[in-house]
Amino acid sequence: MKILHLPYNIGSKITITVNALRKMGVEAKGIAVNNHLDYVGENVQVFNSKDYSYLNPQKYFTVMEANKKIKQAIEWADVVHWYYDFKVFKSDSILNFISRINKPAVVEWLGSDIRISEQLSHKNSYYKKAFAGNYPYRFETKEHSRMIQKKFRDAGFEALIRPELEAFVQNDIFPSYFKINNRIDVSEYVPSYLDSLKKIPLIVHPVTSRDAKGTEYILQAIDKLKQKHQFDFLILENISHEKAKEKMSMADIVIDQLILGAFGTITLEGMALGKPVVCYISDDLNQALPSENPIVNANPDTIHQELEKLIVDSALRNECGKKSRLYVEKYHDADQIAFQIKEIYEKILSKKTFAK
Repeated sequence: MKILHLPYNIGSKITITVNALRKMGVEAKGIAVNNHLDYVGENVQVFNSKDYSYLNPQKYFTVMEANKKIKQAIEWADVVHWYYDFKVFKSDSILNFISRINKPAVVEWLGSDIRISEQLSHKNSYYKKAFAGNYPYRFETKEHSRMIQKKFRDAGFEALIRPELEAFVQNDIFPSYFKINNRIDVSEYVPSYLDSLKKIPLIVHPVTSRDAKGTEYILQAIDKLKQKHQFDFLILENISHEKAKEKMSMADIVIDQLILGAFGTITLEGMALGKPVVCYISDDLNQALPSENPIVNANPDTIHQELEKLIVDSALRNECGKKSRLYVEKYHDADQIAFQIKEIYEKILSKKTFAK
């Protein structure tokens, strides 16, 4: 089975999934346009959009060459696995090509591409306030989400949905879809549990967008806690993935986000490193998660008290860190989830064959 992953390696998801599939004998490879600070690896080819422009005559033919290579890879594949909505290289023409040749394909949405602000704001006052302020993903609307979903439906794609995004799937567009958990390569994270001799804990907060993460609430809680307790605090911002991973491995507590009500890759990485991770999980998602979920659930109103519990209780931090590692191994290990993904590919291929 030949699988092509493209076009956006957000959170190194293409790399992680391609590598996991290859371990089990699936012939998988990836093409990524842009890569930011994420990990690439030898099985993913990268096109940097800065080197390509339809508007620049000198770069026009390089764009045509990139599109040619992408289409050749699509023809090579048995199944195309697409991540996120994408607007570089006139991706609509690539989707039309996939549709025209009737290529079996699945789209895995990652968050802001189909998140619906009107729907989420109704249940989540923290998101509502952030969205009305400087929230970076202002395009998260029902109109945008439906447009994206229709685009992929019309191109013949199946949908692959994570639990935290299931509520945003439009049932009149995708009445059925596949479910999958977020995933990381757990073997790449060596757990570093609490040092019993360490008296001053280190708290780290990895940041991609302060407004989306609720960093202002975290800083307010940190300032108050500093008046009563000894600890170190570090914001991880504008650094490489490897550097952030190194800093998290040294931490005693990891804080992800306090706004969205869902956890992402940062939470999984912190847990895989054996750390207690603080993250806001909405009531709906919390009820859907396994009962042994060890994420320390905190929102802007409770971050102070939840952090304080961890700061003053090293035994609690140690226990939570060990449970976190076991949880990620059980539910979010890419090597295990790859078997589920392979089964999904087989079902998609079967459906296409039957339709012919």
